[in-house]
Amino acid sequence: MLLARAQIPLHLSGFWVPIINQDPLASGSLGAGLTLYPPALLSIYVHGQDMCNTMVNGKCFDFSNHLRSIERFLGVRGRGVGIKCYSRGELGEGLGLSAALSIAYAIGLLVKSGASISLNKAGTAAHYAEVVNMTGLGDVIAEIRGGGLVARVSPGPPGVGDIDSFPIRERVRVAVTSVGSLTTPKMLVEGLHKQFVEGFKAYENFIRNPSLESFLINAYTFSRRTGMLSSSLDEALKDKLKGLIGSGCVLGYFVKKSLLAIIHNASCEEEVLSELKDLGTIKLLTPYHAGTWVLYDHGLGTEGTPKV
Repeated sequence: MLLARAQIPLHLSGFWVPIINQDPLASGSLGAGLTLYPPALLSIYVHGQDMCNTMVNGKCFDFSNHLRSIERFLGVRGRGVGIKCYSRGELGEGLGLSAALSIAYAIGLLVKSGASISLNKAGTAAHYAEVVNMTGLGDVIAEIRGGGLVARVSPGPPGVGDIDSFPIRERVRVAVTSVGSLTTPKMLVEGLHKQFVEGFKAYENFIRNPSLESFLINAYTFSRRTGMLSSSLDEALKDKLKGLIGSGCVLGYFVKKSLLAIIHNASCEEEVLSELKDLGTIKLLTPYHAGTWVLYDHGLGTEGTPKV
């Protein structure tokens, strides 16, 4: 039985200031990132006990730690709730897919239990699961609200933290490809102090002049100073892209975790793809201003959206 369908934007953070407290709901991050199209498409359903409860792009994943965290937070048993997700992103890649799955699962539990449906409530449970499982500190609130270029101006889940969004006047695309295998827990444990110091510098610089140009400058600097963008990769990219950078086609690049992101004008997409073809599989995404949408009971069921 289908419980709901959700459309949740992906989120690519450029820099962040990790804020970790004993209370997961007081934890999160300051920083800025891009919410991206196409969104993850998630079907939330009741399944049999012998079926996989978390499918991403046709593959079964063990997401049980997050699911148990969400059940514990909401005080609802989740047996029989499953998720099928189709997305340009992969789990653990750096595009906030674990946050999207957590949001969807929380929505499914609320629907199945007959509780009142609130994106803030689902987002709070998802944020709790992300923090206690060390898979994200700011993706949930960005994906719930959307906004294109989004700044997290106070840490925490929806209803606790807060975000600002800034218009992107340029018509741009985001080309992403994997350049390593750094996991989020390892990133948070091994580089926490450096991320805090460099993230705070980047955040202060960006807030003084919030724009796409400022975001890209500070995301590049943050990824270089934290070591996510190595000097060897940086030099190779400068050499490979120098013509496209000089022409104004490529606006900037940075690395989030192990994901290289190259932001470029949509008008020169073919040239960018040609230069990047030897880096592996390239995925194209677009800044996206909508947040999470949920369909259930044959109508739109999210806050502020009337049923049809």
